[in-house]
Amino acid sequence: LARAIFDQISSHFEGSSFVADIREVSKKKGLESLQQQILSDVLKDERIVGSVNDGKRIMRTRLPYKKVLLVLDDVDDTKQLEALAGDWFKDG
Repeated sequence: LARAIFDQISSHFEGSSFVADIREVSKKKGLESLQQQILSDVLKDERIVGSVNDGKRIMRTRLPYKKVLLVLDDVDDTKQLEALAGDWFKDG
């Protein structure tokens, strides 16, 4: 259901990312890979995220200036949420 709604409304945003299976992917590939997915989807930025802190810095400086739709599926730890959404997103 979330994916269907995302697909319908994502064109109304400057950038969008649907990040599925966060719990599983973060265990297998790390939070950096998820940050990289978001940056690639939203900014079309293919740079390599070297660390979670590096990813946070890039997202904190580049994403607040865009109207972004971000869906985080299957988050089970606050560290995941902090690394992927932080406090740099605002109500929109």
